[in-house]
Amino acid sequence: QGGSVSSFAKQSTNVNNNAYAGGAVGAGANAVINTVVNSFENNLLSYIDIDNTSLDGVSTVSVAADSDENLRNTNIGVSVAELGASIGSNTIVNYIENTTKAYIDAKGKSMNASGQVSVTANDQVLVDNKLGLLAAGTEAVGASVNVNVINNAVIAELLTAQDGQINAGNVEVLADSVIGM
Repeated sequence: QGGSVSSFAKQSTNVNNNAYAGGAVGAGANAVINTVVNSFENNLLSYIDIDNTSLDGVSTVSVAADSDENLRNTNIGVSVAELGASIGSNTIVNYIENTTKAYIDAKGKSMNASGQVSVTANDQVLVDNKLGLLAAGTEAVGASVNVNVINNAVIAELLTAQDGQINAGNVEVLADSVIGM
């Protein structure tokens, strides 16, 4: 039998934020506000579309889409007022909305592979946030807020129209999502 057909797409996002703020007064009021915001919306697509031909006599067909998002955020603040009011605020916001999709669409055609047909979509999100805040004074108020919104879609598909078909010795369709905090 024939050779192999493959499609592979990879996306990697690495973010390292370090935000430090400080303020001090002897008398009076002091305020330190420190904010880190990361926002991502990505679409990663890997596919084989069999539209104007057929895919026959191949040994293996492989389609893969792999997406990795690694976010490391450090947000440290210090607000000191010896004789007065001290206010401190630290915030980290991560908003991630990605689609990772892999597919084979035979439409109304045929695809015949003697070996493996594999369609895989993988998405991995790792978030490591570190917040620290010190507010000191005659009157002191401090707040730290950590917000993570992750709305990812991971899709792996084998598609055909009503008169299409996919034949193979072995078929694997896998969509996998990992979120680590």
